[in-house]
Amino acid sequence: MFSCKPENVKAKEFKIGKISFNYPSDWQLIEPKMIDSYSAYLTNNEDTIFINYGRYNHKIYKNKLSEHLREQIEINGREAVIEIPNSKQGFYNIYVPKLDSLDGVIISSSLLKDRGKVATILSSFKIDNIGNSNILDKKNFSNKNKETGLTNYEYNCLSCHSENERVIGRSLDKAFINSKSSEWLTNYLYSDKKNYYTDSKCFQFDKKDSILVNQMVNYLKHK
Repeated sequence: MFSCKPENVKAKEFKIGKISFNYPSDWQLIEPKMIDSYSAYLTNNEDTIFINYGRYNHKIYKNKLSEHLREQIEINGREAVIEIPNSKQGFYNIYVPKLDSLDGVIISSSLLKDRGKVATILSSFKIDNIGNSNILDKKNFSNKNKETGLTNYEYNCLSCHSENERVIGRSLDKAFINSKSSEWLTNYLYSDKKNYYTDSKCFQFDKKDSILVNQMVNYLKHK
């Protein structure tokens, strides 16, 4: 139950595809008709939660915003990026680009009026009925993390390495990733790489970026 008002408010379940979470019954769910993906929002006319689910979702932006904290974590075997406000102002983001071979999800809040209420809702987020009630716990976040391995992969790698076809570089399809060990992928990200046909250089990570590289390899091996 939710205790958002003096009287208890019953919880309702939101569920689409592989994800679910609970929300107060006095919030309204609006589901506009979409063609290629699912888009909806929940609102109590003060705070709003936006849900985009499907194959053609937009990516989360590469770097966290100022006054926000961001971490890459695992939820039921899927790599996710969680962003939370570091002060009373701000909003929440839950980003899981690969729930399966086709679909991903991004859930965002509006600028917060009632942080506790929205946090209670999003803390109940689950994938295939398994969640992590501590995903928004501030103790799990670092002020130093401006980027994550997952967002680095999407912004530094996918412009040249499609997941479905060869573009400039080798396609990063599931078969190729599975054929390489985590150690091989790690060393590859640190190495100096160049495409001799196009004379373009591949992004090279520095050893000081080991946290980002480890996160990226975890994502590649689990996506």
